[in-house]
Amino acid sequence: MTDLCGVARSKRVGEYGLMKIGYARVSTEDQNTAAQMDDLRAAGCDRIVEEKGSTRDPLPLRDALLAELGAGDQLIVWRLDRLGRTTRDLVNTIAELKERGIRFTSLRESIDTDTAGGRMLFHVTSAIAEYERDILSERTRAGMAAKRKAGVHIGRPRALTPQQVELAARMIEEQGNSLRSVAAGFKVSHSTLRAAIERQKETAG
Repeated sequence: MTDLCGVARSKRVGEYGLMKIGYARVSTEDQNTAAQMDDLRAAGCDRIVEEKGSTRDPLPLRDALLAELGAGDQLIVWRLDRLGRTTRDLVNTIAELKERGIRFTSLRESIDTDTAGGRMLFHVTSAIAEYERDILSERTRAGMAAKRKAGVHIGRPRALTPQQVELAARMIEEQGNSLRSVAAGFKVSHSTLRAAIERQKETAG
């Protein structure tokens, strides 16, 4: 089997030795990996896999590289956030590498999972990142709750304005029109109109 480094795995131990593989990534097309590539070369990488793509997108080169790595190989990145899509993904990926006997190094954070200090620093850094994400999430939820309490709609724009909902309710309750016919007149489904009327009544009550 041939890996991404172009070296048959059966020959990697001995004739070629175990591999030091670098992984570089930028999130947009207008960025470049020059700084990452320089540092990865200085770290002695035998081969560097370069990828462009946001962590919100699939990272096929990263995933293929992780699958190709073998026990004793070393994966080197410029910074932790270059490897993981999320903090949880990063932690799980590095834990899997450790189980497979693959050494991981992050240059900027001076993390090397071959050392006790590097393993500890990785877990501390990951915990801090997780904490910061949780704090941001709590603040976002608190802000949304405050907006809802103030009557501000959160999410997609309403299909009907409050004035349209009020008119529709009068057409049904005072003029005897059916829910379906009124909904058709406003170009919404009858379930959308029913929910809007009920929501407006709850708000008014």
